Amino acid sequence: MSKHTPGPWRAEMNGFCRMAVIDKKYRYLTYKAGSDRMSDEELEANANLIAAAPDLLEALKRMFSTIEDSHIPGAPGSPIEMARAAIDKATGESA
Repeated sequence: MSKHTPGPWRAEMNGFCRMAVIDKKYRYLTYKAGSDRMSDEELEANANLIAAAPDLLEALKRMFSTIEDSHIPGAPGSPIEMARAAIDKATGESA
């Protein structure tokens, strides 16, 4: 799997589309044009979450690394295991 586009990303409303997520080079990562059943508020919330993805992944990786360094075991279903599963999913390493 190739690496994702580096952050930071940001969400914006503009004349071209209802909501877009763009990178620091002003490239469109994803956008929603035209009309659909989603409200502008829901589109904006989704775009903000997508735009935060690189920051969330980096923060989660650092937190997980700190936890691993502390040798704290993670029981199935624990936040530690949820963090590992989320990192794997984001990086394409999940089964």
